[in-house]
Amino acid sequence: MRNIKTIFLMSLILVILTACGAAVETTATPAAEPTTLPQPNTEPRATVTPLGETTDDASGYPAPPTTTPYPEGYVGPNQSPTVNPYPAKAGFVWMIQAAGIQCEGNMKYNNVEEAVAPLQEAGIAVESSMSMNLAVCEACSCPTSLHFRIQVAEDDVKAAEALGWGVEQ
Repeated sequence: MRNIKTIFLMSLILVILTACGAAVETTATPAAEPTTLPQPNTEPRATVTPLGETTDDASGYPAPPTTTPYPEGYVGPNQSPTVNPYPAKAGFVWMIQAAGIQCEGNMKYNNVEEAVAPLQEAGIAVESSMSMNLAVCEACSCPTSLHFRIQVAEDDVKAAEALGWGVEQ
């Protein structure tokens, strides 16, 4: 047992001396090589511009493509006009009308065909027609959510407005 106490005591002294002993002080030494960071340069530098072909026209970049000459007697391809697959329907206006007023019970028109019939009787050409439901207020003086929508020529807008239709906003 005495040996264990001696070994323990010697180990404890060794640990205390190691922990409390003098530490080796490190001194900062400057680097022998120059720093690798770039130094700020405020002098103006020349811009590198590639030298290439100079063009006489000032059309800008990129240069327009050159046409390939055809051999003599060769008939070139036909230049067909481009056709817009979705042509704009110029001169047409969308108009809208509510099917009725809430709480009144009777609707002015029951379906879109009945709504378009008076327009056609008046000589107004309807290009397109549809029915749609819109969000409306829930009061008795508000229109019903069912609305009829038509597309008519700009010339027929005044006549359609006289029949109760309004231009869609």
